[in-house]
Amino acid sequence: MLREWNEWENVSVDTPVWVRDKEYSAWIPLHFAKYKDGKVFTFVGGRTSHSDPCSEARSMLCSWNFATVEPPEEETNWKEIPVDTPIWVRNSPKEEWVLRYFHSIDYTGAVFAWLDGKKSRDLKNKLVQKVRWNLAKIAL
Repeated sequence: MLREWNEWENVSVDTPVWVRDKEYSAWIPLHFAKYKDGKVFTFVGGRTSHSDPCSEARSMLCSWNFATVEPPEEETNWKEIPVDTPIWVRNSPKEEWVLRYFHSIDYTGAVFAWLDGKKSRDLKNKLVQKVRWNLAKIAL
């Protein structure tokens, strides 16, 4: 019987990994603890298996929806991006990137772009004419 290969089965405990719960959330660097039931678990608070020799450290684990061993691309500081900067956006990795122009971010860090590829100078009511996107990157 053939078994499907799983990259996480070969990752050693304490390997640095980057994790997040939502696709648009910032990556968090932590240490790998285990892989179980399709989820990656890490030690909490920057701990490793060596942080505390007692079994309590091993019980303080957190599971994540997204994880990678490779360092992710550098995060964009959206607070510094000027309005109308060209950006690529999409809501799912299965979708194609669409070119839009940056509008703003909200308190959660979600990125908004002007509706239908317009820019601020093209719109009369700027409060209504924005769309939230789950994935965004600067158009180079």
